[in-house]
Amino acid sequence: MLLVAVLLRHFNHLWSAENLLERLYLVIPNLAIPALDVFFAMSGFLITGILVDTVAEPGYFRNFYLRRVLRILPPYYAFLAIWFLLLPLVPMFREMAMPWSEQAWYWLHAVNFRLVIVGQYLPEERLYHLWSLAFEEQFYLLWPAVVYAVSRQTLLRICAGAFVGAFLFRLWVALAGVNYEVAFVLLPGRLDPLAAGAAVALLIREPGWFDWLVRRARISLAVSFAAMLALIAVRRSFLPNDPVILTLGLTVSAVFAASVVGAVLRLDRGSLAGAILLHPLTRRVGAFTYAAYIWHWPVEALALRLGYDPLALHAAFGIRIVGQLVYWATLFVASVGMGALSWYALEVHCLKLKRFFSYGGGTVRRARSGGDE
Repeated sequence: MLLVAVLLRHFNHLWSAENLLERLYLVIPNLAIPALDVFFAMSGFLITGILVDTVAEPGYFRNFYLRRVLRILPPYYAFLAIWFLLLPLVPMFREMAMPWSEQAWYWLHAVNFRLVIVGQYLPEERLYHLWSLAFEEQFYLLWPAVVYAVSRQTLLRICAGAFVGAFLFRLWVALAGVNYEVAFVLLPGRLDPLAAGAAVALLIREPGWFDWLVRRARISLAVSFAAMLALIAVRRSFLPNDPVILTLGLTVSAVFAASVVGAVLRLDRGSLAGAILLHPLTRRVGAFTYAAYIWHWPVEALALRLGYDPLALHAAFGIRIVGQLVYWATLFVASVGMGALSWYALEVHCLKLKRFFSYGGGTVRRARSGGDE
């Protein structure tokens, strides 16, 4: 579901609404940043839960990092090898070749720093989204040491400080007139969804907090979602180059993201949300999400080069939204298809190696039952 929102934005070529229906439709692409923040909050939740449950076990750092390597690096580096090394060998894609000096940012998980330091992004590259993977890798690199070094209570205070600190950092960027990317793609400015998700993981491990948190999360979810819709209505978008969205908007988005994580901790199979999220098909497609996210914008870059024109589809169907949805659906299926190919051809085989770096505690097995880290 989160991937749907992100791809509706990234594949959207209809930003100037001509009628009420189009204005209503554009609300959905504008929710892509909150959807991405839900990914961040889920990462903070899952990773923190695993770390606090295994911090006293032998091989704490080794097991965590090697399991992360097996989960994340194979599909990511397979994509880079295809995109940077193999695809430019095909004559019609030769112009897409990128010099090694530019490639290095991607191979070293530093593309978010490239956006800030180099200040160069070419839309035809369709690789901007990889900043979020670099961002998460940097968090994974640092967070285990923090969890190892402090008590749970201190860790909870660190999460609260990181949440407030991220807002203050973005506020400084906005007031100082600094490039908004500094606050949008670097850790100091986007720690709040990660920290909020981590706080949820810590709180549900405290006696008596689980039920209280789930109830409050559902209330917070409704309030924060309404606040985001109000911001979209007033500001006409949910883009970080708007100082109000960069500061207040991203804070509301982080609250929304953590609320989603808290609200789904107890799903009712009889509810619509439970029926969708717990359906076997949803869970299976969820396994493809990581690689599909990596590939989705490059898939569009290839489609555009092959002549798949979204504006022509808008005109062909007469109703622009219909043409846009057909364009989105085609590329969505192609992206999920690439995710499925990556999963079955590569990822499942790499994940089998995790048995050599297994966690020993029963608590961890229960924490992991909601989703593999």
